[in-house]
Amino acid sequence: MTGGADTLVQLFTAQAELSRDPSDLSAWHEVAVGLAAAGDAAAGARALAELGQAAADAGLLPLALLAAKELELLDDPASRKLVADLARLYGAGSSRVDPKSRPRPPALPASASARGPTPPPVPADALPGRDEVLEAARRVAVATAARARRERTRAPVPAYPLFSSLPQEAFIALLGLLRPRTLSAGEVVFREGQPGGSIFIVARGTIEIARGRHTLAHLRSGTFFGEMALLTAQPRTATATATVPAVLFEVERAGLEALAQKEPLVGTVLAEHCRRRLLENLVASSPLFRAVPPSERGAVIARFRMLTSEPGQELLREGTQGEGLHVIVSGRVDVHKRDGAEVLQLSSLVPGEVFGEISLVRDRPVSATVSASERTVTLFLPRAEFEELAGTYPALVGAVYALVTEREKTLDAALQAPAEPADDFLV
Repeated sequence: MTGGADTLVQLFTAQAELSRDPSDLSAWHEVAVGLAAAGDAAAGARALAELGQAAADAGLLPLALLAAKELELLDDPASRKLVADLARLYGAGSSRVDPKSRPRPPALPASASARGPTPPPVPADALPGRDEVLEAARRVAVATAARARRERTRAPVPAYPLFSSLPQEAFIALLGLLRPRTLSAGEVVFREGQPGGSIFIVARGTIEIARGRHTLAHLRSGTFFGEMALLTAQPRTATATATVPAVLFEVERAGLEALAQKEPLVGTVLAEHCRRRLLENLVASSPLFRAVPPSERGAVIARFRMLTSEPGQELLREGTQGEGLHVIVSGRVDVHKRDGAEVLQLSSLVPGEVFGEISLVRDRPVSATVSASERTVTLFLPRAEFEELAGTYPALVGAVYALVTEREKTLDAALQAPAEPADDFLV
């Protein structure tokens, strides 16, 4: 199919950028997809296959995956070869993956600082003829591919979350679930409060994560996001927006669950990735863990396990022996205490708050019942693990003691508060 004027403008602009800087893999990608969109599918497929190999060799797995998916859409057999090569290069057991290395964002083109502001697009009526635009794009794509082949190395490549933990068969099966999604600058991926039915991987561009008016993070190529809502069945806790034109891979819940049935390791690895991210976020933000040196927080994280509770389920029961410390990840719990024949609701606890610490530190029965008021995920540290950590990180124990003291004061105040006169509630 022959593209329109806009397609030719984009192709002409991309080939000019790639001519100026052959190291600009984003421009190479635009040339490849532009050739296919403008009507030369064969040249576009060749460029995508070469780009995929070059991106893989450079440690840019998301861009290589994008090239493979676009080859698949063109029904080009090179897609299968590229996918197999990526599984060998980045999957579990690869001799080239460096487990200590993590993906980095693609570098800016070498000449970007010298170019100054991006020039405005060339008007369609000022373009050379269609055949000339296509021929120029073909030439620069071939020249760039030849340069990339000359410079190809067998240097180590970084490990990518999830992908590098999977054997080749599972790796290829996961790739089959990826659905590219193109976003314009300012387009919203999902909003805070929406149900979560997919996970996303950034292939190109930047995604802003914000809660209310506060920006939490900017995610670049290779980053997973959205998996917490998917795995915890909680609404999205933040809004994700493309800050620049971007391409994401979306993986829907149904496909992921079906794959996990066939390849249980997929579910295990994804759950572990989610657990680790939740723990890292809490450790970084909770005053409870500030006494732990950053270089040693991984060892602390490994001691926790993730628990999910349904509405009404008791996590602690008044009068029983406490089993450990809970930190709320998502959801909400209610705290109740018996006072004679009555049951008093003392408080509700939300994500980031801790419970179970009084019984743990005082070594006495639980002083109140804690139950989930909605589906809740907590991070649980068993008593034995806490006691082992106490010997290594006494400051951590001090922080827990401070929390216990504050919690006991709050509990006493709640129990001693006088009842409100009934008239105060009449309106």
